[in-house]
Amino acid sequence: MAKRKETPLAPSCPPKADPSLAERGGRYMRSGQALRLARPRSGQAMLIAVLALGGAMLGATTIAGFLMAYQIRDTTNFIDSAKSIFAADAGTEWGIYRFTVDSSTPMFTLSNGASANVTCSDASGNVVSCGAAATTQIVSEGTSGETARAFVVSF
Repeated sequence: MAKRKETPLAPSCPPKADPSLAERGGRYMRSGQALRLARPRSGQAMLIAVLALGGAMLGATTIAGFLMAYQIRDTTNFIDSAKSIFAADAGTEWGIYRFTVDSSTPMFTLSNGASANVTCSDASGNVVSCGAAATTQIVSEGTSGETARAFVVSF
């Protein structure tokens, strides 16, 4: 059997690549024994992750904003409620003062923007002056903003 003469292998050269792929960041990778041009990574996973995190943060911020708006509204309602209660209380005091002490006392005004509406009535429910001897009930309604509170005094 005759011995074959071995020839040295030619140095391996990468195949000619499409210059447009190489310019876009492609690189040669070894796959088995053949060389091939790897597809460049375009960052799709990162883009999706950033959009998902951004959407979650936007949703959380929106919910937090709504909760803050409700808290601010509740605080405003609480302040208006307190003003209207004090106005209704002042109205009942005014009605009792007119009934017991001085029937010519004029209606008061409040400096905090609240107001009171005082109605006096007799035993049959007819509206009478708060200084009248027939007065059996004083209804005082205090209002501030959109909040109204009322007190009723019956004799």
